[in-house]
Amino acid sequence: GGSSSGTALPGQYKKSWGVITNSANATVSVSSLPIKFISLYINGTARNPSIIISPEKTVPVIMDNAYQYFSINTTNLASGIRSAEITFAINRSWLEFNNFDKTTVRLNRFDNGWMPLQTELTRENASQLTYISTSPGFSYFAITGEIISSLYPPTQRNETEEKLVCIQVITPAIRGGECIN
Repeated sequence: GGSSSGTALPGQYKKSWGVITNSANATVSVSSLPIKFISLYINGTARNPSIIISPEKTVPVIMDNAYQYFSINTTNLASGIRSAEITFAINRSWLEFNNFDKTTVRLNRFDNGWMPLQTELTRENASQLTYISTSPGFSYFAITGEIISSLYPPTQRNETEEKLVCIQVITPAIRGGECIN
């Protein structure tokens, strides 16, 4: 069907379409958020559906290692969303600053708790990495990463060195009045 941009609050992005059928998809391009594209796959037919995408400063539960929070809401999709593909990009500098592994970046959806979505790295360049995730619906979303699982950065690792293991000792390990290793 046809498409038109509607009115949205400052910081939000809204896109509307005339008609979407279950065999078609609709794509939204957003430049002010890490979201690059959203493709909708719906059940049935929807008349005058809209998507509103908003950056979020407050979410139901804060996640560790979050890059950005945002929400996606729809109107006039009474027949429901079969799935939505969300393509997003992050700055490489965020990964490097936090020592995050690019393979651990995930899009998470809030549905009575945060659920990590299947996320795949599709493209990267000197400044950005682009990922794609499939979501069963819309809600709050968070992009997260995880720390590289090594004590040493890859450039400083010596394969012959033993890895250190740190433990917390609450009480001394003593047997017969002597400290035990």
